[in-house]
Amino acid sequence: KEIARGRDASPLGKLLTMACDMDEHPTIRNSKVGSTGLEGIDHDEGLWHGRRPSVELVRAHAEEVAQTEQRKGKGQGLLTGVIFPCMSNILGVILFLRAPWIVGKAGVLNALGLVSICCTCTFLTSLSLSAIATNGKILGGGAYYLISRSLGPALGAGVGLCFYMANSIGAAMYLIGTVEAWEMARPQSQILEVGDINNIRVTAFCLLAACLVIVGGGIKYVVRLGTVFLFIVLFVMLCMYLGCLIGPDQVGSSPSSYAIEIALPSGVTVTRDLFWGGAARAGEYLKENWAPGWDKEQFAYPADKATYNFISMMGLWFPANTGIMAGSNRSADLSDPSGHIPKGTLFAQIFTSIIYLSFIFLYGCVAPRQTLLDDRFFASTAAWPVKEVVIYGVMASTIGAGLTSLVSGTRLLAAIASDKTLPILRFFAAPPGKE
Repeated sequence: KEIARGRDASPLGKLLTMACDMDEHPTIRNSKVGSTGLEGIDHDEGLWHGRRPSVELVRAHAEEVAQTEQRKGKGQGLLTGVIFPCMSNILGVILFLRAPWIVGKAGVLNALGLVSICCTCTFLTSLSLSAIATNGKILGGGAYYLISRSLGPALGAGVGLCFYMANSIGAAMYLIGTVEAWEMARPQSQILEVGDINNIRVTAFCLLAACLVIVGGGIKYVVRLGTVFLFIVLFVMLCMYLGCLIGPDQVGSSPSSYAIEIALPSGVTVTRDLFWGGAARAGEYLKENWAPGWDKEQFAYPADKATYNFISMMGLWFPANTGIMAGSNRSADLSDPSGHIPKGTLFAQIFTSIIYLSFIFLYGCVAPRQTLLDDRFFASTAAWPVKEVVIYGVMASTIGAGLTSLVSGTRLLAAIASDKTLPILRFFAAPPGKE
């Protein structure tokens, strides 16, 4: 009180003077306690050093909560908003093109071990994502929003930009994979010659233009097409399951022989006579494929002369487990982000892990090791009723994943720009849901 009597002009003096007046005069105290008094204190720039008044922060938060309640129930649900995008982004070409070869090299035991480690890593990441997602309100930006609000905008922007670049480059990779599958499916229907790098570039650019039109049309078109592509992939996997279980001659009593031509790096073409017996000879093949065969010669990838071990093979497989962030990146379009993201992400991660582990075990039971090491497209060879179905499954998988990556990239970039952490990106700022 003695200090305040001097009517000190400093911020501390103003605060002490007001406190003394409120303490000595009940009428003043009662009036100051009201909203007018609080706003008067809050708007004192000398006291708060130009920071945003707490009254405005409370009102802004109340408005955001009201808007969230109004949007609740109007966005995408659990299936179309989180589960389907995550599954579409996780299930990729590695399962179709590399899983049999990995079983042949690593053996069933090591292959199950390395796939289990990769699945455990993404499962723990899904648990961390779920813990953060249920800790408060989530707006646009998905993983970037969660990181920036938990660890700060500077670190969030750095991680968010890396994530944006990963999604953009991932979309290019998926579209290139689509073109390579298209060359195998319809070699006579190419823009340029099959195998020409310019044919891949031109066709991939055409696909990218079509995908940009779809993404620009709105999230609803991406959701519909993504769902269609995902069901195509699941149908192809069902055909792969049936093919392995039914066997080559739909009875499985004897192995079916076939020949493939392999072009060696030297330019010489060799013919390999291979066979497989299906699930009817599971015990024999499982015993043969149980142990690793790191030093076994393989002709599926003749130019690959690298020496593989458990760690390098795990690095080769791990990209097949990524994609769990696809649902959280659509947080602005979800009706209940805090509820849908944990449930949908965990379900998609566990379901796809079961698919991966079952195929690893199944491939080790239906063919001898040399067939797995020499036939690059054994997943297609073993499919039912025709092997071409897997090629179109690869195309559906890559296009669906490419669309998901493009949507995730636009959401991330818009969220980073809206936070104004990097002024150079302000042109990309957009309200949540309007990216």
